[in-house]
Amino acid sequence: MVHLHMEGKRDSLRDYAGARGIQFTGEVYFMGVHAMPSYDHDEISLPVTGHVCANYVCPPLYPEMSEQDVAYVCEVMNQYFSESTQ
Repeated sequence: MVHLHMEGKRDSLRDYAGARGIQFTGEVYFMGVHAMPSYDHDEISLPVTGHVCANYVCPPLYPEMSEQDVAYVCEVMNQYFSESTQ
């Protein structure tokens, strides 16, 4: 899991990576459980949970990844951050 130090860029980074053949994994943090329809019984404010859901991504990580795959994922993420800060 990677914490983005650029508020609100999660979906943009996912789209950027996806356009370059990289699918982020473990997308279990897209919405806090308290906000899911099955559990949304009361108005609950969980700002830390909201921040984590909006600002963390799970890049590919599995044992079969080659060093070249890891380097490519890192390169694409670095490109995104470099272009996003210009």
